Formats: sequence, C-alpha cells, structure tokens
Amino acid sequence: MQPGLATVEAFLGRKVVRVFRIFYECHGELDDTVGDLEIEFEGGKTLHLGGRVGEHLYVCTTPWVDPFAGELDAENLDYVREYGRFVRTDCSELRPFIPLGQAFVGFRLLRNRFDIAAGLELEFQTTVVVFIHECDESYVMSVCLLYTSDAADDMQCVD
Repeated sequence: MQPGLATVEAFLGRKVVRVFRIFYECHGELDDTVGDLEIEFEGGKTLHLGGRVGEHLYVCTTPWVDPFAGELDAENLDYVREYGRFVRTDCSELRPFIPLGQAFVGFRLLRNRFDIAAGLELEFQTTVVVFIHECDESYVMSVCLLYTSDAADDMQCVD
C-alpha cells in the first residue's frame, strides 16, 4: 500500500460531521475555487487532503493550522493586508457536497499523466467526491450522487 493510503483507510466506516475547505482571501475577496479539503469525522478525527510541490497529493490527520492566527505584529499585518491569507471555511452546509452523517465507504488513488499520486476519489454512502491536486492547486472536481435504484444511470455528477 502507498504511503498515506493507510491513513485514508483508517477512516473507512466513520461518519462525516463537518467539511472544511482552506481558501485564499485577499482584499476581502474569497477565492473558493481552489483549496485543501478537510473532512471531520465522528470522534473528532480529521482527514486533511491537499498538495505539495506541484502535483503531489498530501494526506494527514491533523486540521490545518493558520500561521497568521492570533494577534499579528505590524510586519505580518501589513503582509496580510497587501497579499492576503488562507482561511479555513466551513463548507458543511454547501450543496452539493459531502452529506453530513454519511459514512466513508471507499476510496481510489488517482494518478496523473506523470504517474504521480495526485488525487483521491472518495466514496460515501450516496456520494462520490473527486479531489485533485494539480499545478500547486487543490480542487474538489466533482460530486456524484449515487442512487440505489436499478436504473442504468445510477450516478449523476454535479460540477
């Protein structure tokens, strides 16, 4: 098993409590198109997905820590005013997204054209989420709703 996949596997069967994204905010504008994904599961356990160095998937079990949290000195305050900062944003109620209370039931490693582990397909009871890290940016590419009917098209993807 690939390094990091055992970490993801440890969350199988757990139910989702909250969902966060780490977005960039500058001059009052929030860029909610790219950013790390954090899923908080029952028992206070966190699965944090992001990327490092270009297109490499990053997986950890600790919530994101804001390096600019707390009171800022003058230099950091000026930096944040000028260039912005990352902010942890609660996306639990956004739709379509990962439904709260659903169990995490499976995953698949996604590799890019260079055979680098660059993403994960995350399967929940009625939803599949595709997380990709590409060119230093992290995307939740699509959310697919799984249906339990016998219909030929049992999956509907929403971008």
